[in-house]
Amino acid sequence: MAPGTVDRRWRKGARVFRFLTAVSLAAALCLASAPGMASARAPAAVRPWTIPSDARIHAILVDMVDRRHVAPGMVIGIIGPQGRRIIAYGRRDANDPRPVDGDTLFEVGSITKLFTAVLLTDMVQRGEVRLDDPAAAYLPPGMTLPTRGGQQITLVDLATHTSGLPDFPPNLAAKTPLNPFDGYDEQRLTAFLASYRLPFTPGGGYAYSSVGAGLLGDLLARRKGVSYETLVRSRVLTPLGMASTGITLNPDQARRLTPGHTRWLAPAPYWTLPVLSGAAAMRSSASDMLTFLGANLGCVRSPLNGPFAAMLDVRRRADWVYDTQAIGWVVSRTPMGEIAQHEGMTSGCRAYIAYDLRRRTGIVILANAATLVQLDDLGDSLLIGTIRP
Repeated sequence: MAPGTVDRRWRKGARVFRFLTAVSLAAALCLASAPGMASARAPAAVRPWTIPSDARIHAILVDMVDRRHVAPGMVIGIIGPQGRRIIAYGRRDANDPRPVDGDTLFEVGSITKLFTAVLLTDMVQRGEVRLDDPAAAYLPPGMTLPTRGGQQITLVDLATHTSGLPDFPPNLAAKTPLNPFDGYDEQRLTAFLASYRLPFTPGGGYAYSSVGAGLLGDLLARRKGVSYETLVRSRVLTPLGMASTGITLNPDQARRLTPGHTRWLAPAPYWTLPVLSGAAAMRSSASDMLTFLGANLGCVRSPLNGPFAAMLDVRRRADWVYDTQAIGWVVSRTPMGEIAQHEGMTSGCRAYIAYDLRRRTGIVILANAATLVQLDDLGDSLLIGTIRP
């Protein structure tokens, strides 16, 4: 079973727990701020939360790495109105005692989908594609897409997981499940798409789809006549100055790439995606991901300010009542406001990125193991205040 599949099955229950925890804490704060429980006065407004101190976050990482053995190393980056900070703890590997830090590269898995999403909104704003374009208009010769009820899959359907395509294609043929997309080429993708029957009309349901996101990245690249990696580098990485992010790494980046580990801390291979790179192929550092978050938050002016803002303009129903699916981002509603977030997981790394829409604060968490510990629990708790300073 693909690692991401397990991750998403656990996600809904974790969000329920987080939501109820946050509600309880908010209620407790309101009661505490009132002059007395029997008072008829309305409770004072809940005071703004503050992100815990570096020392508090460092203590959390020490506990997760040394006591709970979540991963050999973890990095947390935070960005907000007061600037950015990075807290790291642990090492790259049992055989590599070099400490992880803000410049260490990790596989970020499905966070790659956010890069694909901003490519889409950027190309829309440039007039190169439209959100409601049929995806079939950009397919290579010989490839077809399934339809249902006479409805075609559109580009925005692929970007919002409402196409009806599944998470992973059933005709994977990798030599090891730890590198599931290895060897999955255009011929296999074409065969899968030709035989697949959609479970619902495109745009009329929700089913998280790595195939859909990967296909979207490939189609956008074909529209420009370049590879997915070339398009991401020219449209996103270079304009933002993200020199520690990519798929094919230069020698310096490769030297800083941490080994990955399974949930049992055994060595795990890096993922290779011959096609569908737009689903999960990127590697990045905490420092670079804070730059990405800063651009989303509008902390810096860039050509992508408009495309980043447009990612939240589309909202479709997701798989949990308190979530909506934007272009790329899942937007979770909490008592403290909305959080735009995304998870990433490969066989050897786990990642989480999110930002608080109201307080303009973002967080990234990177771990060099495919742990089952919910990094989104930790990240959301830091953002909405269920972990005190």
